[in-house]
Amino acid sequence: MIHVKGLTKTYRHQPVFEDLHIQIKHQKINFIMGKNGSGKTTFMKCLLQLEHYEGEILYNDQPIDQVRNEIQVMFDDTPLYLNLNGYQNIRLLLNSHVDQKKCDELAREYLPHEILKKKVKHYSYGQKKKLSFIFIALTKPTYLFLDEISNGL
Repeated sequence: MIHVKGLTKTYRHQPVFEDLHIQIKHQKINFIMGKNGSGKTTFMKCLLQLEHYEGEILYNDQPIDQVRNEIQVMFDDTPLYLNLNGYQNIRLLLNSHVDQKKCDELAREYLPHEILKKKVKHYSYGQKKKLSFIFIALTKPTYLFLDEISNGL
């Protein structure tokens, strides 16, 4: 469970959140919806300690530094190596040993072999997002954060 206690975030003295308290249940899908500019991405960045904030955020009663290797994030503009092909990106970005056959089989569930052999700079926006999903499926994170998930799909 993620406990957010007293989260306060401001930009130039303009509050985004003031004394926010929320519990996000473990192994559940939680969806945050709001108008553009309402703070959805800022909230996610606070959860990931990518923004300065006041308050406390705990993951199963532990600070993020204790669980960071259990977290996977997919932002709207996931960075990829554009001059490498899909397979090369997968191998490089996983940064851990994964059975090659399993990796290739899973990758082809998301993208055809012909696409995965092409350089990523030739991918559509949706294909880049699907390539990012492959990383997620292979790493099986405990905590998964998805920002602007439906864009391009």
